[in-house]
Parts: sequence; C-alpha cells; structure tokens
Amino acid sequence: MKPNPDRVCSQIESIEAQFGFEEILAGPNAVSVDPQDRLPRFHDVRLPVGEILSGLSIFLVGSGSIGMDIAERLARLGIKNLFIVDGGHFKDASLLTHSVLPDDIGKSKAWIVGARCKAISPQTRVFVYDSAFEELAEAAIADSDFVFLASDNLAVEVEAGRRCTAFQKPLLQASLAGEVLVAQVRTFGNNGGDAQACPACQYNDREWELLAHQTRYSCEGALNEDGAFISPSTRKKTRDAVPPTMSVSFLCSMAANLLLTGLFRHLFIKESIEDQVAEFAGFTLRSTVSPLYRNPECRCDHTIYERPELASPLHKTSGKELLLAAGSGVDPLALESASLTIAGYQWAETGTCGCSHQPSKIRRFVSPPLTAGPCVACGDIIHANPFATFDRVPVSNLADFLDRPLDELGAKGLDSVLLRVGENVFHFENPRTEFQK
Repeated sequence: MKPNPDRVCSQIESIEAQFGFEEILAGPNAVSVDPQDRLPRFHDVRLPVGEILSGLSIFLVGSGSIGMDIAERLARLGIKNLFIVDGGHFKDASLLTHSVLPDDIGKSKAWIVGARCKAISPQTRVFVYDSAFEELAEAAIADSDFVFLASDNLAVEVEAGRRCTAFQKPLLQASLAGEVLVAQVRTFGNNGGDAQACPACQYNDREWELLAHQTRYSCEGALNEDGAFISPSTRKKTRDAVPPTMSVSFLCSMAANLLLTGLFRHLFIKESIEDQVAEFAGFTLRSTVSPLYRNPECRCDHTIYERPELASPLHKTSGKELLLAAGSGVDPLALESASLTIAGYQWAETGTCGCSHQPSKIRRFVSPPLTAGPCVACGDIIHANPFATFDRVPVSNLADFLDRPLDELGAKGLDSVLLRVGENVFHFENPRTEFQK
C-alpha cells in the first residue's frame, strides 16, 4: 500500500510491512519517555503492569472520534505494537468531535493518528492501513492480543466479529448514543465453545436489512452517488440515507476511556473476558452491565479456525503438505471431504480462446480477470470458463497435482490458505517472522 499524497502528511516517513500495512518511523526529534514514570501502583494488583503493557499488540479498527482517543491512550501506555485500520479522512465537521486541528482536514485518519501515536511513544511499533477493513487479509489480526472496534459501520462490525471468532481473538467494541448521552462497550471473549456470542448475534431483522443495503451509521453520514458527503440540510429522505452519528466530543472520549478501563480490568483483575455490554448513562449517572448471549439463529459465520504451523512459505507448500499438516493425510476419504480456498484466486478447470470450439484445459489457479495467458496455437488470451471455476476448490480436483507447490499451480504471493476437511477448518499462514514471534 502506497500512501496517497493528497491525504497524508508528506513529512511522515514509513516503510512497507506485512499485509499491506505501512510502519511509521520515528522522527528525528523523537522524545522517548518511560511509561512507568507515571504508572500508579494499582491497589491489590501484584502483576508486573508495565511489563504486561509493553508486550501488548493491539489491532484497532476505526480511528475516528472514539478510535483516535483509544489509539493515543494506548501509545501513552507504551504498548509494543499498534495496528490502525481506517480508510476515512478528516473533514471540517471533525473539528467538533475529533481531537484534530484545521491542518488535519482532508488527510487520512489512519496516518494522522498513527503519526501522533509514534510521536508520543517512539518505542511502540505503529502500523497503518489506509483502506477498508474488509479488504485486509484475514490473517492480519492473527497475532494481536486484542482487537478493538471503534467503527459503527454494520458491515465492518459483522466482519470484525466473524474474524475474531475464527481466530479466537478477544473483541472490545466502543460505541455511543449521543441523543441519550450513553457510552457503551461490548466485549466478546471468544474463549471457545458453542455459546460464544458475536456482534451480529444481537441484530434484529431491521439491522440485517440495513446491512444488506450497506447503510452506514458513521460520522460521514449519507453519501450521494458520487461518494460525496450529503449535509443534513440538503440530504434527501431515502431508504438508505441516514444522518451522521451525532454526539459531543466528551462522550466520544468517555466511550474510549470505558473501553480502556475494561481492558485494565481484564488484564489485571479478571483473567477472562466475558460476553457482556457495559453502559454508562450520562443523564442518570448510572452504569449497567448485562450479559450477551449467542443467538443460535445468527446469520454470521461462527466457524473457529485451527492454525497448524508450516515450515515453508505458503507458495512453496504443496496440497499434500497442507493435508498432512492438518492431520488428514491423503487417503480417498480425506480428499473427498476436503476443499481449498485461496483469497484472490480461483481454480480454473477449462477456458476458451479464439482457435477452438472445444474447451481448453487450464487446471491452475487464476486471479482476476480470470485469464490463463495466451493460447500457444492462436495467441489469443484464454478466458476461464465461469462454469468451470471454483472459489472453493474440491481437493479431489487437485489430485493429480498434490505434490506440486502452490506457486507452480499459479498461486503466488500468498498470505493465507483455508483448508476445509469435513467440519474442520484449517487456516495456514506463512512461517512466523521474528517480529511476529
């Protein structure tokens, strides 16, 4: 991912990192302060608080009015790694609810917030992804200790919940209801078992309908056909147009503080994170905590991934090695029930070109626009037959190629591979780097 000059401060230095992230580098005038200089000795806490905080890796989805406060406070705690994902940018109205200055208007949220965090804590490794969370590889959250969600986009909420369930990552979500002065934090422990809830478990039919229409409840509000913000004064009353999230800056900060207070509670007082919602109502000065339950009819996928480790990079691993790593072997029963999914690729059995009415054999992985190079006979590009391509390819289709590495079958530059064997799902990643360890 290359930063967009129109949305990023030109003085921010960075280097490319895994999964399309950019790691922000410390500036020449960076000031390093030991976070423990102001860290109190918490009553009845006998754990090494500073040591635990300095080893944390946090994945933050959303760096708006709530998310940027969370990010800056995490930096002041001196955590080890901070990943920030947000494809949005600051606008004029951001001055009302975000801790930004006029010079930040029009610039990337992720980059501005990331640069601030790096300036606050040079020892923290800060990574930014200036695009949609859904476009990010699933495995990007795999080595984080916690995932924080500060986005009220329904699609992002569902996808974050699904991924955290799959990788069994604790999810903490901060939100608010400005009109009733309520700050809320939902926590999802993802501690295994069939009873664990996800954000979508609480959805009603109306929310699923809004999700289907890609309705956004966010600071950006409704967008017109060209993707431009529609101000409240000019917005038409349409089915999917909604006003921007209305709030006050102190309530945004309260939601962020409530989430981080919950994090401390779980780190230093209570070992496990429970599925629950904590709310603080400003008008009544009351706080409540209520349990969250798994909805057996939830439409979100609750599949939990197993994560076997590989010795070789994914593109140099064969289908046979994947099956063996999953403990399935290559017996006929395993092949019959197994399937392979590689993000960004489809398996193409046949295709067509200009020299023959008969389908041409392809039998390899192809990426969009689903072509397999020129025909050796006529020179025309071979286009994969859409009725003979598979997102989720049965391993039995690969039976003749199980000993060949995936890159020899057309799949290159891989971040992850999903192998399904019966009801079990195995998520394979590249061998862990020294940074990940």
